[in-house]
Amino acid sequence: MNEVQAELYDSAGTLVATLTITLTPQSWNQVSVPNNVVGGYIKFRPTLPAYCYAVVVDNTSNDGTFLQASEYAP
Repeated sequence: MNEVQAELYDSAGTLVATLTITLTPQSWNQVSVPNNVVGGYIKFRPTLPAYCYAVVVDNTSNDGTFLQASEYAP
């Protein structure tokens, strides 16, 4: 099992929310963030190596922007 902490920050660098995503081997999952943030970012903190990516959605147009996956190794 891989437990990934996703920390959501606002544009000022203030931690807004922390989400926990639990993954079984060879799996993926997606979660929505509980807060609207403009100009913020997410830090992923997995317990095991993982490829973490995000999609930013414009709630006005419903267009998504894919943020390239990066391999994270604790």
